[in-house]
Amino acid sequence: MSYRTGTAWLREALVRGLPAGQDECPARLLLPELERAIPAHDLDSARSLGRLAGRADRWGALAREGGSPGRIAEWLGALESGELPAGSARWDVLSVVTDWIECNAPGVSPILAPVNPDDWRNDR
Repeated sequence: MSYRTGTAWLREALVRGLPAGQDECPARLLLPELERAIPAHDLDSARSLGRLAGRADRWGALAREGGSPGRIAEWLGALESGELPAGSARWDVLSVVTDWIECNAPGVSPILAPVNPDDWRNDR
């Protein structure tokens, strides 16, 4: 789909072997470049919705007219039928959708137990 990003950029680094004397995955060496190319984003869904509502495109209209979790089907439909906006608005859309989407199907137990995001922090 059009909203998959980074795949082509990392593909070669992920599949080629390590050069002699190099002990780090080539893909990891590309991460600083990627981080410089992508500005930081707060990933706050409420702020993202507010920023999107100020846009004059279909994502702005969706934020203004369908700005509640009960309208997630419309957002998912918009993802399937068109492109994500460019720049930081892309992260705004993804922040809203990932906050609102139901990740656990009723009656289906996860294979892996849900983990608190704080458990992933490196400073522990």
